[in-house]
Amino acid sequence: MNLSLTLACDHYDLMWPLIAGHIKPQGIDLRVLTMGDVRHDRMMQHGEFDACEIGLAPYFIAHENRKPVTAIPVFLRRMFLHRFIFVHSSSKIFSLDELRGKRVGIRRSANTLALWVKGLLLQEYGIASDQITWVAEKADFVEYKSRQKITFEVVPAGESLEGLLDKGLIDAAILPYTIPALLRNPQNVRRLFPDYKNAEISYYRNTGLFPIMHVLVIKNNILEREPWVGVNLLQAFQEAKMYWVNYLRNPPRVSLAWASALWEEEKGILGEDPWAFNIGNNVRTIETLMAFALQEGLISAKYDVKSLFAESTHKF
Repeated sequence: MNLSLTLACDHYDLMWPLIAGHIKPQGIDLRVLTMGDVRHDRMMQHGEFDACEIGLAPYFIAHENRKPVTAIPVFLRRMFLHRFIFVHSSSKIFSLDELRGKRVGIRRSANTLALWVKGLLLQEYGIASDQITWVAEKADFVEYKSRQKITFEVVPAGESLEGLLDKGLIDAAILPYTIPALLRNPQNVRRLFPDYKNAEISYYRNTGLFPIMHVLVIKNNILEREPWVGVNLLQAFQEAKMYWVNYLRNPPRVSLAWASALWEEEKGILGEDPWAFNIGNNVRTIETLMAFALQEGLISAKYDVKSLFAESTHKF
């Protein structure tokens, strides 16, 4: 009899073959529940799912605090940074170094996208987090393990980060989607990097990093009882990814007129497998974000990357 498991995640194209049932993990009856970021709190506070997609930075914190979950090397969200930094149109902010001393909105205090940007600010411009006032969408502030006196405010009741930016009440916002105000009120909101594609290509060529945002975690009691689950889920995700890649390689199936040209361009920049579901190809990216988390004070020590993942998946 197969093991019944629930998995909560967002709805990604790489996930489609699993959601549609074209790919099935061996020995598992998988029920995929697609939902937004609410899954994180439902998993970490209530253990509501057997497996769940969560942010990589919150996972570092969960690992340090011995929360009863362990990751497998399935990275469901990777994003470059530059397109997600928005500023008020009347501001005189035209580069990252001009964020010093400003009020910047982020979703959470340990948001992974914001942590990548904070690391970039420190590395490239010497701007530490205590030189910016952070305005968080949610008041789930973690205990910072550093001497920095980082200033956080909470979005007032009835307001949103997008609304505050639209009104000019914050100077910038780092949000993982194209905010509607960008299209609705371009006179009020603009991207910090209008040519974000070339900025992101330059970032990749300079760093070799395609930032990881989210990772998949599984409850420890399941991995302890059925250690094969981590491997079988990982293999199913790898198969689903290849199913989707092969789908995209057939131009008549894709509605984008120049999908093939874009596919070839991306491969020329990022290589054949920028979405590698394994540990080895992702060590440097994970170590980079972990160093940012340590510098930020989100964690108190640097961990061996393999220790973050289920032992059964170390060979991948």
